[in-house]
Amino acid sequence: MEYLGESIIQIGESEALARALSVLKSAESTLVGSGDDAAVITITDPRVVITTDTMVENHDFRNSWSSGFDLGFKAVMTNAADLVAMGATPRALTVALIISSETKQAWLEDFARGLQAACDQFSPSIEVVGGDLALGSEIV
Repeated sequence: MEYLGESIIQIGESEALARALSVLKSAESTLVGSGDDAAVITITDPRVVITTDTMVENHDFRNSWSSGFDLGFKAVMTNAADLVAMGATPRALTVALIISSETKQAWLEDFARGLQAACDQFSPSIEVVGGDLALGSEIV
């Protein structure tokens, strides 16, 4: 899938994130959510399970085969599956994303839509609560 329009670099990180985060929903358990590298959530069970799965361009996926939506969806589902395998109920998700200087804003928004679609399908109680956006040579 080809993404047209401005690149994230042209728009700037703050504006790019504001546009992409606008497609994500909030959850009741989040006290301070998206908009920074960290979040504050509330939990009712003192047991916590944490996981991280990394997807690397040309190793775990190819942009010629996968849309931003596909990758966002896969990112949620692979991490949620790890949590469920441990008997946990997913509540919050942080996203560390490395983009290239050519990555289009339309791709980032499509990625965010994929994140939200997977959250909606899997469990409406999951929220993307924060993360990090960085520049690199490939999408990670």
